Amino acid sequence: MGFVIGIADNIKMHFVLRGAVLGAIVSAAMAIPAGNGGLVLIAFGIIYGIIIDTIATKVSRKK
Repeated sequence: MGFVIGIADNIKMHFVLRGAVLGAIVSAAMAIPAGNGGLVLIAFGIIYGIIIDTIATKVSRKK
């Protein structure tokens, strides 16, 4: 997920929304075979996507 978010910095979207969308997409690929626990994986993917994109945006803007 970090790689996908890292290469998606050219997408003109607020970083929180971008992280949530990309986190949901990447985690959905893992959630489909998971069955019943799939919604939990997507929810945590959204949370982790927001965290990763927020940190990456803040670090890259300091330079």
